[in-house]
Amino acid sequence: MSETNTNHDNEMRIQMLIDHCMPMNSDLDSIKLKTYDKIQRHNLSRRRHRWLVAVTGIAACALLALLIGLGHDRMTATDSSTLLAKAQTDARDEAPVAMRSVSVPSGRRLTLRLNDGSRIVANARSRVEWPARFAADSREIYVHGEVYIEAAHDATRPMTVRTDGFLLRVLGTRFSVYDYDRSRSCVVLAEGQVEVTTTHNDKAKMKPGQLLTVENGDITNIDHVRTSDYLLWTDGLLPLNGEDIYHVVSRIQHYYDVPIVCAPNLPRHQLYGKLELKRDAADVLRSLQSLAHIQVEDQGARRIEISK
Repeated sequence: MSETNTNHDNEMRIQMLIDHCMPMNSDLDSIKLKTYDKIQRHNLSRRRHRWLVAVTGIAACALLALLIGLGHDRMTATDSSTLLAKAQTDARDEAPVAMRSVSVPSGRRLTLRLNDGSRIVANARSRVEWPARFAADSREIYVHGEVYIEAAHDATRPMTVRTDGFLLRVLGTRFSVYDYDRSRSCVVLAEGQVEVTTTHNDKAKMKPGQLLTVENGDITNIDHVRTSDYLLWTDGLLPLNGEDIYHVVSRIQHYYDVPIVCAPNLPRHQLYGKLELKRDAADVLRSLQSLAHIQVEDQGARRIEISK
């Protein structure tokens, strides 16, 4: 409704009020002005009220839109954080596991404890490789040389031991591996059960007290032995079970990686007992002088000569 129409209506209402309600001697102009002013104030109040309601509605809509936007942003940020965390987790799971390795110098031994609780003793000139973290369903290590293993029992994660000549699968057991040269390798089982698979796919399950021999990829023999004799090296001892001096010297030469020259006419007495593996090869051989009737001379430059 326009302002002109509103004023016209106001005039008509004032005139009706004057005609029907007011005494004849009243101040009509004064009454008309006061009444008109009152009506104007009433109309202004109504317009202000409508404006306030409209503004309030607009503000409420704007606030609701803002809250919805913030909620969406928060949800988006949460979803983004969740996706980022998942991506980081997937990246860790897919990242290659770091490998650890040790190489034992000649004339030394080294004891290792793996993160699954397994204990390993590596003999001289041996190498062991294993992951910093085992997989959820398996445990695999690689060995070269002579290594004694006490595998922690874990039925859900069988241990696999790889060498250059064969592969062993175990659950929980004690055994020794000898694999310096693929031409002849050995496994001695002290406790538990292992399965040996060669590079030629020969397979055999071993029982405690057995020694298995692998030659050029084939299993050539399984013997019953006194396993304690084959594990004495872990305590720094070399058993002598009737070998002659040439055989003993060959083992000492291999252990210390030092050239030893033997005269061709040495006595071939059978030797028995336990030989302590000292820090120096010459000292070890000197402990055999009276027993084997030999003379040991250290020529320097890591060369040892043995005569009668």
